[in-house]
Amino acid sequence: MVLSKEEREALERKIRMKMRERLKGNANNSGLPWISQQPESKQDSSEQQSSEISPKIEELKNEVEKLRKENEELRKESEELKKRVAEAEAEAESKNSEKLSQILELLKKGTTTDESLLTELNVLRERLEEYERDKNFLMQQVETLSITLKNLTDSLKNIKEEETKKEEEKEEETKKEQKVKKKRWWIWR
Repeated sequence: MVLSKEEREALERKIRMKMRERLKGNANNSGLPWISQQPESKQDSSEQQSSEISPKIEELKNEVEKLRKENEELRKESEELKKRVAEAEAEAESKNSEKLSQILELLKKGTTTDESLLTELNVLRERLEEYERDKNFLMQQVETLSITLKNLTDSLKNIKEEETKKEEEKEEETKKEQKVKKKRWWIWR
């Protein structure tokens, strides 16, 4: 017997509720077998209750064991289903690869008679054309970017050269000024 997940959960809830009710009944009746200080009549009633409870506990244990077995069976079934799904996916993948190889062969030959293969071939050709257009566009973008990069590097070099020239001119001017000052100093003396 295979139970669905909801049925299994409902059965487990039912078992838990029964166990709680029985435990509450035992606590309310104070029919606990380990209390030996009770009078004879209470001990008899507690023995009677424990004798009534023990078969019920056994039934519950049996139900739990059945549920465990069913759970194990469900696990095995789920593992088998997972294996089947994996096999089906592998088959689908192999079929797809076979179709692709057929299409490639037809592309090499350039002719075919199967209409579905022709439509797939046309779709693949359209995709190839789109990829070519995208590739060409991207190549143009790369070319323009490389040209702008080259222009920027050239302008950067020019700017650096101008800065170095300006610095050299400033250094030369400062040297000339120092020389001029030195001459004047000698002149004043």
